[in-house]
Amino acid sequence: MNIKSCIAALALCVLPLTSSAGVVYRWVATNTGAPLNIKLELEFDVRTVKTGAFDLSFSEAQGKAPRRGLLGMRYNFDSSFHDDMVYSAKHGGFDFQDASLNMSMLFDGGDIASGYIAAYGFEHHLVLGSAADRQFTVIDTDVEGGTLECGWVTEIACSGATGYFERVHVAEVPEPTTLALLAVGAIGLARGRRRLAAR
Repeated sequence: MNIKSCIAALALCVLPLTSSAGVVYRWVATNTGAPLNIKLELEFDVRTVKTGAFDLSFSEAQGKAPRRGLLGMRYNFDSSFHDDMVYSAKHGGFDFQDASLNMSMLFDGGDIASGYIAAYGFEHHLVLGSAADRQFTVIDTDVEGGTLECGWVTEIACSGATGYFERVHVAEVPEPTTLALLAVGAIGLARGRRRLAAR
């Protein structure tokens, strides 16, 4: 087997370890309750969405975040005032200390049907929930730096905004077993070509 065949087979074997697939959901507002202009994105791995449910209780004090399940979260309701609240499983959790996240989600046919999110950090917090029917309500939120309508500046709690999570992106990656079979096939083809060339 030549060097090119070896490299191709090795790349196919290593790909499952380096690739990440996610289903991305984006907040879509359904009323004009506070806070306005919410920017909220969630990304889950494909396997988690297919199972139909997800639960997470994570605190920065516990150390690194789990690498599966929730891949990422980005939140803000007034990006002109402050940085986003960012959670990344790949980078170990939040990008600041003393943060925590409690989340429970139910998926229905790939859509987020209902759930609960409570995220707390030094500059942000967000609490929202849903009973059913994909409709979520903001119970409380804030961004230090605030807005004129609500938040830290006015000390008026931000609540009442409603919305749902729209699935905006699915990055499908072949299952590791499929890739392993492809690698074995590539090796077999390379050996077959070598034997034919030797005759």
